[in-house]
Amino acid sequence: MEAAKNPPATVTVSLLNPDRKATSVKEVRGEIELYMPGKDPNSVAEVAKFMSSVGKPLTNKALKANAIEIAILSPAQIEAERKRIREVKRKEAKESGWEDGADLDSMLESVTSSLLTVEESDLLVRIKDPNQRIQEIVYVDSAGETKRVSTRDDEGLTYFSTWGEKPQADWKLKVSMKTAKNLVRHSFALKDVALP
Repeated sequence: MEAAKNPPATVTVSLLNPDRKATSVKEVRGEIELYMPGKDPNSVAEVAKFMSSVGKPLTNKALKANAIEIAILSPAQIEAERKRIREVKRKEAKESGWEDGADLDSMLESVTSSLLTVEESDLLVRIKDPNQRIQEIVYVDSAGETKRVSTRDDEGLTYFSTWGEKPQADWKLKVSMKTAKNLVRHSFALKDVALP
């Protein structure tokens, strides 16, 4: 039995409309960068039962090799972050002329009341990725099904969301990373490309 082959990658390029008399494009030249995680064993980190690590950094050889730190914040850590941010905003307000008192307290409450609000299905994490290696983050459930994770940053922290599905205790966190070994660049040149 022959092994199934992966379909070839397809790239679509949009060009400006050519002169109506043109029958071909003389030359298209460029460079393409391919992400090939199989070329580096440190391309993918899988952290099993990652929810058991709430409150402390995740440990994984591939994360460490790429100088990436990910820590899921506990409710107490989130509250400590809120207090820290509130104090930073208080200092900024006082430097801009606000006086201590009810008006300042009211303004700070208004500005920070919805700060770092976490929905039940979301996680709030601290990510350190100094070399910007993270390519993609997903959850993998107990059946092996991949759940896409949407991320957004706020006040130096990152929200992980699946828009409704809460990560379970037996799920994995899978982080794909770009490295010097798994990014491959190729130059290409296409000549006399016929126009439709």
